[in-house]
Amino acid sequence: MKGTLLLLSMVLPQGEVPETSASQVDVIVLENGGRIEGRIARETSNYIEIRIDEETVVGFEKSRIESVLRSAKIKEAKIPPPLPRRDQWYVLHDGEGRPVGHMHATITVDELGRARIGEEWRFRGSGGPTEVTMLEIADRDLRPVSCFYHERMRRARDDMVIHERTVRAELSDDGLAVEKRTLKIRERRHYEAEPKMLFPLLALEVFRRRSRSEDAARVHVVYDPKREQFVRRTYTPGQRREISSGGKKVMARELLVEDAQMSNSEFVDGSMEILRREINGPGLVAVPTTEDLAMRYVTSREPIYQATMLAELGGRFAMWLPSPVWSFLAPGSKGSITAHAPLYKASASLVLMDQIGPEVLIESAADDVHRWLVLAKPGFALKSRYRARLRDRPTVCLEAFWQEKMDGKVVDYQGVVHVFSVDGRYLALCLAAARSEYKKMTSDFDRILNKVELHPQSVRPQLQGPLARPR
Repeated sequence: MKGTLLLLSMVLPQGEVPETSASQVDVIVLENGGRIEGRIARETSNYIEIRIDEETVVGFEKSRIESVLRSAKIKEAKIPPPLPRRDQWYVLHDGEGRPVGHMHATITVDELGRARIGEEWRFRGSGGPTEVTMLEIADRDLRPVSCFYHERMRRARDDMVIHERTVRAELSDDGLAVEKRTLKIRERRHYEAEPKMLFPLLALEVFRRRSRSEDAARVHVVYDPKREQFVRRTYTPGQRREISSGGKKVMARELLVEDAQMSNSEFVDGSMEILRREINGPGLVAVPTTEDLAMRYVTSREPIYQATMLAELGGRFAMWLPSPVWSFLAPGSKGSITAHAPLYKASASLVLMDQIGPEVLIESAADDVHRWLVLAKPGFALKSRYRARLRDRPTVCLEAFWQEKMDGKVVDYQGVVHVFSVDGRYLALCLAAARSEYKKMTSDFDRILNKVELHPQSVRPQLQGPLARPR
């Protein structure tokens, strides 16, 4: 039981002053360097309990404690903080727009003037609720000091803890010391320091600050305690453009974070406030809200937010939206999905070409699609035709210009149509935008291509949240 209490204590926000005392607290310093602040509630010769807040009391064996600072005074740093303070709640929703959890993101400054970057999560999974806490400390110059990761999974039927893991990493001149604990094991490892290594949350904050003035992508070595791995991540500032957020049109910038296992984007406004943040691609998205709404929404089982994934009525394929610029048009019949981005006069349509039999070779199938486009699109003119691959399958691409009539005006369009076969059926994926806007949409088109779902078993991917390997 006391081992469990130790794990529970490590997940609590450290360095925060309880509401009952804004200037004086008791501080327990653990043998691993962790600090727990609150009011000592009970103490014996070999055991001590500390009250974190009105509802939380945790206990420790004194053998686990390095020192106890009674009525320690917490002083505000007198120098400018290394990062702006943050206290923001988010709702987490899945690809169908259903709230599945919430996140609380904070940035505080400790008595040494160091930035403490934290995120606390709670979300529903297929087997039961999952809780995740991340805490990173950076010095005044935004150099990494330590990181902490904790995850706990509970069984749905009785709320019993079925999995718990903590990973703590400390960076020093000697390298990176990592300690991993579960309810059964304790492991320690030591690594040579990677030059200019960062931790995940700190890397994001550095990226957000730099993205205001730089357009070039950067690669950072990141120690990710969730994976317990060093990874190379690419941080790419995107273009500024108008998006829909909270029912309003705002100017925002897209920031893209990628490595071999994941690709997430977020949109920030001019003051670097996060408007939308992908956690596990478009399948798990964080949207800012209030604490009250975050708690209330998590009990909802109905879609509240715009879906980011839509399956064809027959369940044979699906499409993911690449950004909040886009929304789906309700499918009118089997065999097609259409999304549009009205702000940029752009569209994406995935259509099943039932009139083309499986015996037809792909070049001839592309000819049939070409003839159909000439009839359907006024002024259709083929710019180029070339071979490519879409999700590891051969495709013929038709790049062309044509015209569309919108609001009584004729608009020049540019687009590319991908013709390919899935399980003996031909499909056409058409990505198009007004010629004046086409270049702005190319990154969105690339994301649609990379994430289009072409098999029934992948139409409803299982949500696993931050613990899963991102798609």
